[in-house]
This record gives sequence, structure tokens and C-alpha cells, in this order.
Amino acid sequence: MKIGKVGNAIEPINAEVNLNTSNVELSIHDYVKAVAYSSNGLQLKAINGDKQKGAIVSEVKVDLKKSFPQLNGLEFSNTPIFLKSNNSKNVEISRSDGGPATISYGLDADNASWKLFGFELQPNFSNTSFNANELTLAASLKVTSLLGINPFDIQIKNLTITKSGGIKDLGLDSDFVINFSAWKLKISNLGINSYGISLAGNMDVTIPGSIGVTNLMVKTTGIAGGEFYFPSAGLSIYDAVKIKSKNNQAFALQKVPASSNYQLAGGALLKLPKYIGEEVDLPYFSVATNGNFGFKVKPDLKLDFANMAHFEIKNLGFKSASKELEIGGKMKLDIPNFGMGAETNLHYSKSSVSMDEMGFEYNLLSSIAMAAKVKFSDNEFSGDGSLKLANMMRASVLLFVIKKYLGAKILVLNLSPTP
Repeated sequence: MKIGKVGNAIEPINAEVNLNTSNVELSIHDYVKAVAYSSNGLQLKAINGDKQKGAIVSEVKVDLKKSFPQLNGLEFSNTPIFLKSNNSKNVEISRSDGGPATISYGLDADNASWKLFGFELQPNFSNTSFNANELTLAASLKVTSLLGINPFDIQIKNLTITKSGGIKDLGLDSDFVINFSAWKLKISNLGINSYGISLAGNMDVTIPGSIGVTNLMVKTTGIAGGEFYFPSAGLSIYDAVKIKSKNNQAFALQKVPASSNYQLAGGALLKLPKYIGEEVDLPYFSVATNGNFGFKVKPDLKLDFANMAHFEIKNLGFKSASKELEIGGKMKLDIPNFGMGAETNLHYSKSSVSMDEMGFEYNLLSSIAMAAKVKFSDNEFSGDGSLKLANMMRASVLLFVIKKYLGAKILVLNLSPTP
């Protein structure tokens, strides 16, 4: 070091002095632990050429493991991380005029790779900042090897770590999409809790429609949990019928056993567009990423049919080839003494509602038996059949009609003798 006399003062000629101290432990904002280090000793430099004022300048290594020892889910690597000020690693750590003047800092590192709940997290230090309360940086979260889900990257705009060691909700750089086979999960919010990474957004399913999603957890073992909410108007299936959630209860995402598919499952209500006005209670309903449906019908469920009969539902079937809902059960006409009813199927499609032909056999009286093949169309059941009277060898042919007029039910028997 060369010094010279200027007036009554002695000062370094080249405005720099190497000190005999090579490292100093620092605590920035009382929570970020760091070490100022130089193998040749820390430097004392004149401030803005004024040799009457000096600042100690050094590279500063930040120890995030010591700074946040209780951090949940986030694991830092051993890659050296440096403090940065004004885009430089040479940072003023002390000034003779009471500084340091620097009031904001950033971080810098080469090829750092961290872990967030087991997933690779690549920090982006270009816009890193921290203050007296929190550290904020951008990052890219890489999610791979989840069964049934294509790999995806999440661009995190703001990963904020608080002074106390908590992670705030993660700000997204933009909305992104996770592909579940034919489904698409559009994520609008990303968070952290004690269990892992939490997602929220909307799921586009092949029914089709969009389902609200909250609290969906992403783990290295797969995606689990979550609450899925159908829209209040329900989701249309084949443009023929609608499925609604029961009492606004959430559906759950489940892994389909022995496959790479997922399914949404929960209690539901089936809304039919015609003839059955009451919503059909389904204690269990599911729709899977491969397009399969599952359901259970409430036992002994009898519903009014067109104000002319009662229909007891036995089973349901969603037919993807014909894009229709088939409902099987027993139809019983609202006519006294008309027996036990007949088995049939209802078909709901986009363009029509139809019913299979039914075969009725009734004993009207002890001496009269009737059999008929009956179809349904709009406001009537009608068909051809036979009437047999006791002790008579010959039967009569009849036309069997039930019509609905202003709520009344009329039975018309048009008889003609057997040739």
C-alpha cells in the first residue's frame, strides 16, 4: 500500500487498501446469514473518489440454509450463492459515513437447483430482491413422472420466503395447463401448505364443461386430494341430460385402480329434460379421463312419468357410441287394478326422447285377462293386444290407449271381434 500526505492528512495514493481480515460474518436485515470473504483480504475503497471517506467492499456468500433452517418443503443446494448490489457481486458491507448506502439487494448463482417437496426447482435470480421482511425471486418448477399426467413446468413469478421461514402463495407468471389424458386442468393459483404444492383453477372435461378446482395437491407420488365443483346449472352429457352436484358438495379426484386414468367421483343429481320432472338422486356418480361413467341409483326410486304413470329406475347406461342415456326400469300406469307394470327402457339423446315397447299382461277382473304391446308417444300410451273372457275359446282384438288431457287420464278400449 502506498500512502501520501495531503495537507495534515495521510491517505492511500491509489484509493484502495487491502485489509488483513479475509472474512467477516454478516446478518443482513437480521435474518439473512452471510460471509464477506476474500483470500487477499477485504478491500477498503474511497467513496466516489473522496479519500476522506471509505467503504469496505467484498464478495458476500449467502447461506440460505442457515437463514431459513425451519423452511417447510424447500431444500437448498450447496451451490454458492452471492449477494448482489447494482448488478455487481462487489458489495459495500460497511461505510465510514454510516452506510452501507445500498438499501436493496439481489442474489446470484450459477446453475443452482433446489427441491420443492421433491420436485426440481430452478431459481431465477435475475429479479431477486429482499428487504427487512422477505426474500422474493422467480423460479421454474419441473414436475415429471406422474402416472397418467404429461410432464409440465410451472413458471413462478414470485416465490416469496418470509423472515420467519414461511412460503407465501406462489405468484404465477401466467396461467398454465396440466393434461390429464383428454382433460385439461387450467391452473390460476399455486400455493404451499404443510402437505405440499396446492393448485386451484378449472378442469375442462370431456362431458364437456368446466369444473372449478381448489386444494389439489401435487406430490412426487402423484396428484391427490382437491375439491371439484360443478357449475350450478350442471354439466351436459351428450347434450341430452345434465349432471349436478348434490347440495353443492365437492367431487373428489381419484386414481382409477390398475390404470393410468383418473376420475371425478361424488354424489350427484340427474336432470332429465322431459317426462320426468324430479331430479334423479345418484348416491354415487363418476366420470373418468377415458370417458367411462360410473353410478349408483337410489334403491326403490319411483318417479312420476308424464303425469300418466310411475317409473321405477333399476339401472342407467351412458352409451358413448349412440351418445344417449339409457334408463332401464319398470313402468306402472296410473290406472287402478292394472297389475304390476312392465319392464322397459327410456332413451334420452340430443334430438329425441323415446321408450322401448312394453309387454303388459293384466287380470282386469277375475274373469277377464288382457295382454298388450304398448308404446309411448308424447301424451299417450297405445298398442294392440287381446282380451280374453273366462270360459270363452275366442278372444277379441283391442286397441289400448291412455291419453292425458289437462291432467286427466283416459282409458279407451276399441274392441273388435276376432275373425
